[in-house]
Amino acid sequence: MNIPGILCVGLLVALVAGCADTSVTTRHTVAPRLPVKAQESPNRVIASRRMVEDRPFRMPGNFSGSSWKHMVIGVNPRANVYASSSSYFSEEDVRFMGARIQSELAKIKRFTIQDVEDADYSALRDAQEDGDIRIADRVDQPEITHFAQWNIKLSTISERTGTYSKEIRVVCDLAFKLTEAATGNIVEDASLPPFDICEEQRLDNMGRVVSGINWRDSSALRGIVQQLASQGAIRIANILANENPCGGKIVACLSAKAMVMENGTRQGISDGMQMLVYATVEGVPVPIAYADAQPGPDRTKLDLWKFNEDDPFAQTVIAALKANPRGFREHGLNAVSVGEAANPLWRNNVLGVFPEDD
Repeated sequence: MNIPGILCVGLLVALVAGCADTSVTTRHTVAPRLPVKAQESPNRVIASRRMVEDRPFRMPGNFSGSSWKHMVIGVNPRANVYASSSSYFSEEDVRFMGARIQSELAKIKRFTIQDVEDADYSALRDAQEDGDIRIADRVDQPEITHFAQWNIKLSTISERTGTYSKEIRVVCDLAFKLTEAATGNIVEDASLPPFDICEEQRLDNMGRVVSGINWRDSSALRGIVQQLASQGAIRIANILANENPCGGKIVACLSAKAMVMENGTRQGISDGMQMLVYATVEGVPVPIAYADAQPGPDRTKLDLWKFNEDDPFAQTVIAALKANPRGFREHGLNAVSVGEAANPLWRNNVLGVFPEDD
């Protein structure tokens, strides 16, 4: 049995997915371009400072003491389902979209994406321990924490807007499932609300396409698929971020209003991300303050701006920090994100698909 390799990439670096058809890369070029309005996702969880001003002091959903541990997500291309009911897009185009979703997710350093051909690697490992088979070691490869699967269907809806014009709406139905590798428990299993891109099409009096979407233009069709892939990746990233919010341990305390947290942009922290600093009292997390994140590559400066003045435990910690900032380690201080920043850096550029020059 062929044991799969691993694909790990960072922010804004294209991941050439192993499941992509080689004919795609020989006919098209992938390059960065500016984001487009169609890529905005209605289900993004944004938490700006203004939005957090009235937020109660509570730990974010799905919080645990190790919430910020890096997620290593295995994606098995063979397990995904691709379909098209559109005369414009083939099943190959939908598979291309699946590969691009994987690539888009790989830009988000909050997660590591591994391309796996056999998602049941744990079963192989158990078989090896029983002496049934021998498998190659995964040298220097992080342990997969979750498996992701998505099913994609593309369809098109055409509507006349004039005698010689149409509006063609390309609709994507996306189902997503996330499974915890260690337990096999399904963490998320959802059919996301359909999302679409609208394209104009102008015809001549013979019904031939003069401008706009044209099923004969493979590069234009792949460009539309790429835009949909970006939208789908944003929606999936939103689910993953809700499942495992960013965060880290407080490693320095300059004052009660200025701290340094481990982890930074390389671990998915965005500039302006709202963090909840909390102490640990007898194993119980106690929210202390909300803070603005100013991340570096591996460390983040936190500016605490709103304090939990109604909780007696929090007040005790705050008073102690004001009296002696250097004693911060006594309080088990950590920070965890409460939502995505309004303009995370990874959204500044999106990969686009362009035809190669002849």
